[in-house]
Amino acid sequence: MITISELTPNVQQIKISGKVQSADMPQVIDLAEMIGKGGKKDSLVFDIENVEGFDWSVLGEEMSHLSTMMRMLTRLDRIAVIADQSWLRTAARLESALLPGVTYEVFSRDKAEQARAWAKGEIDRPHADAVRLVDVGDSSIVAFELDGRIDEDNAAMMIMDFIKRLDRYAIVGGPEWMRSLAEKMSPVVNLEIKGFDLDEESEALEWLKR
Repeated sequence: MITISELTPNVQQIKISGKVQSADMPQVIDLAEMIGKGGKKDSLVFDIENVEGFDWSVLGEEMSHLSTMMRMLTRLDRIAVIADQSWLRTAARLESALLPGVTYEVFSRDKAEQARAWAKGEIDRPHADAVRLVDVGDSSIVAFELDGRIDEDNAAMMIMDFIKRLDRYAIVGGPEWMRSLAEKMSPVVNLEIKGFDLDEESEALEWLKR
C-alpha cells in the first residue's frame, strides 16, 4: 500500500506499507509528473514500514513510465528514507549510489521526525547529533556518546591531534569487533585503549582514573 501526503508545497511524503501492488502506482506516476514539470526543486520522504513484498506488475508499470520517473529525478533536491527494517535501509543506501545528483539520507524509525525536518530544510545536518559530550563528573576525563551515523563534521572530533593528547581511551558498548580492533591499534597511536561491555561503564571510568 502506498499513501502520498504533502508535508510542505515542495516536500512530499510517500508512505509504503504492506504489499505494494500495481493499483498503487497511478498516484506515484501523477506525483512524478507533477515534480517533473515543477519550477523548483522538490524533496521526498519515503516512510517504509512493515513491507510484505511487491507485486511484479509494479515493476512493469514503473518501466512503462520510465521517462517520467527520470524527469522527476532531475527535479529532486533531497530524499529521506525512513525504514524500520535494516535490510531496507541497506538497500536504500545502495540505491543512493545510483543518484549522484540527489542528496540522499537514510534514517531509522526513531529518527523519523529528524528525517522530515531535514527533508523540509529545517536542519542542514541530517545526523548532527551522532556525537554528544557526556559529563562524568571528572574534568580529567573527556567522554562522548555515539548514536547513529557519524558525518564529516562529527568525525572532526576524533582527529589524531586529539587522540595524541590522551593517555587512555575507553570504548564502552558497540560491537565486539570494533572494541577488539581499537585495542589492537593501541601500539600504533601510542595510547592505552581498552574495550568494555555496555553495562561496564563504571569499570571503564575507574580504569580511566588510574
